[in-house]
Amino acid sequence: MPAKDHMHIYHAVGKDRIQFMCIDADCSHTQVRNLLIGKRAQCVCGSEYKLDYYALTRKVPKCFVCRKEKRSKGRVVKASVMKEILGV
Repeated sequence: MPAKDHMHIYHAVGKDRIQFMCIDADCSHTQVRNLLIGKRAQCVCGSEYKLDYYALTRKVPKCFVCRKEKRSKGRVVKASVMKEILGV
């Protein structure tokens, strides 16, 4: 069955967390971690984000807001400032 055309929500498979699969019931998409870096995905909160190496070290990759880490707070502030400046 081919992968469904949608924004994937990934989940790690196995102990080594090298293989990731989409958790949508109708999707059969699987991919290796190294090929997912820089790709767009959907977070469990519903927002779209780009996957980075740090997100892919987790069992369920999350966006910057859901990670709740110090580095992500700065990125969220920068993104909100840019939205205000650009009026988007």
